[in-house]
Amino acid sequence: TVQTDEVKCEIEKVIGIRSNIHVTGNMKFDALEDTSFVIKDELSRDLLTQYQESQSPILVAGCVSQFSEYDLVIDAYAQAREQQPNFKLVLAPRHPENDEHMSYIRKKLTKTTIPFQFKTELGAKELELPEVLVLNTVGELKAFYSIANHCYVGKNHNILEPLAFGKAIAVLDQWETSYPSYPV
Repeated sequence: TVQTDEVKCEIEKVIGIRSNIHVTGNMKFDALEDTSFVIKDELSRDLLTQYQESQSPILVAGCVSQFSEYDLVIDAYAQAREQQPNFKLVLAPRHPENDEHMSYIRKKLTKTTIPFQFKTELGAKELELPEVLVLNTVGELKAFYSIANHCYVGKNHNILEPLAFGKAIAVLDQWETSYPSYPV
């Protein structure tokens, strides 16, 4: 299945034959009805519980994928934290497997002097809730959106998951009009 006739024609052109492709439109809207999520491990369960119990305002920035977006989110958080010292940030990079991006985030956060932790570096021992949690794992963002007060969704990515939870969302302008997320 594909979203548009244009995509169907392009695929058929590339493979050189008419195929059994069906235009179904954007199926991501199904996500608006689905507020279920999987908690990957005990550490995530503990983090989610502690964030909820903290009564702190929480910004979850998901699908962040560009250096300029890391700067934007971290700088905005640092500024907001000056007015609300208990403000928390969960930063979920789009590609946590990209070492260059993880290194950039680490350097940027180190410069701010705000305490931060990468999820994969947290131990199972007595857990202290990080001011900034870098969610450098895959498949956990939806669970963290569920406990957010505010969400930022990276440019050109799906805003439906936080919308399903009724969250306030901020995005950048000038999205790529050919991306599936644009019409949303």
